Formats: sequence, C-alpha cells, structure tokens
Amino acid sequence: MLEPVLSTLLYETTEVCSADCKRVICGGGDAYAFDNEPIEAYWRRLDPQGRQAGPAKDDRQLWIEKNDAPCKVGFAVGPGNGCPLFASEPGETDLAELLAIVERVSDFRSAEAKAKAAAGAAQEQP
Repeated sequence: MLEPVLSTLLYETTEVCSADCKRVICGGGDAYAFDNEPIEAYWRRLDPQGRQAGPAKDDRQLWIEKNDAPCKVGFAVGPGNGCPLFASEPGETDLAELLAIVERVSDFRSAEAKAKAAAGAAQEQP
C-alpha cells in the first residue's frame, strides 16, 4: 500500500535534487510543471504558504552519474558508491533508510531555497 506513495516521494525528491546537481545529469519526466514556474518552486510547497505540486505527467527517466564529482547535499559518494536517491527503490530499500535520505535532501534543499528567497527579497528592497 505504501509503495506508490514512496515511489512518488522518491521520484519527486530525485527530480528536484538533480536539477542543479554537478554529479548527476538527469533527463526525462515532466512532473513539476507549476504553471510554467521553475523547478525551484517545488521547495515552496514545503512552506505553509507554498504551492502544491501538480500531477505527474511522465515518469520515465534517464540519468548519468559523474563518479568524481561531490554531492551538493553532502552524501558520501564516490566510485562504486553513487547517489543514494538513484540507488534506492521503494520495497527494496529499508523504509527508515529511504525516509532518512529524503529527509536529508529536503532539509538541505529547503534551507537553500529559503536562503535564495531571502537574498532575492533583500536585493529588491531599497
């Protein structure tokens, strides 16, 4: 019963985290079309005033991982130890481990989005 929910959660987290990743090049899928807003809008939905995600349109994905690049979020990666978002599968990965991965990405990316928004607001004020 949880597998479809966990699959969507993992897919969304992977999609938005890889958007500016130097390690992973990801293509395919168009799940986060917020009325033509950029993918960064995804993180606003974690705020009470944020927007809600639209329905997934295409779940096919292709990714290429550069083994010598660091992880922006801070996961221990290297040759033979890839991005945990792409290595995880609902139903095969321990639930606590899967949720810990998503939580770490969400915490980092939410803080990053808030900092960018605050910096943008500070620039707009005279």
